[in-house]
Amino acid sequence: MSFKNLFLFLFFACFFLGAELWAQDERFFRDIFTKELSKDNHKDDWKESRYLIKSPDYMIDVDDDKVKESFSFYKADGTDRLEIKTGDQSIFSYRFDVQGQRSGVFKMDIYQISGMSRLFLIYYYEGFTDYLNFKGTGRLYFLTIDYNSFKTFSMYKGPSFFVEQDLKPSRRFVLRNYKVQIEDYNQDSIQEVSVSYKKTKRVYFYKGNGQWLEANKN
Repeated sequence: MSFKNLFLFLFFACFFLGAELWAQDERFFRDIFTKELSKDNHKDDWKESRYLIKSPDYMIDVDDDKVKESFSFYKADGTDRLEIKTGDQSIFSYRFDVQGQRSGVFKMDIYQISGMSRLFLIYYYEGFTDYLNFKGTGRLYFLTIDYNSFKTFSMYKGPSFFVEQDLKPSRRFVLRNYKVQIEDYNQDSIQEVSVSYKKTKRVYFYKGNGQWLEANKN
């Protein structure tokens, strides 16, 4: 292969690779500035994504009927998804808000927060960015179900529980790990979610129907 042909080959290879990466970046930035892509949380066409990676099915008996439902997490064209199914029927899906690279769910805890409500506490790494300064964040998502009814599934975007940041040019690295607790603070037989760091605490009270009330305690 001549030098000229090698140059053309490398040029077009880089062009097409760059086009794919640009498409994902364009999707991300368009979502940030227009929120256009946030409308597709309940659509099913994301399964037709060009790049689709699926986690194993995590089997959990959601409604105490001795039949386990499946929780599956997806990477779909740069977005992160959750889908819950009973048998072959999809009963809930959600798209997480990606903020940077290497995002994804890495933990989920289950709590019976009251006699009627169950909480699936999802730990989601939003990703990191390093355009000017490096910054990575983790966020809690509150997935609830009331009265063991699939129709009541609801997701609430909660607070950050983890922040790491490299502050340039001072070269100071900031790392904040928040303490997450489940406790009945007001003695009403409904457990709350608290997130605290040093002397600051944020408490989230569940009001039913997927609604949460935030209170700050300093």
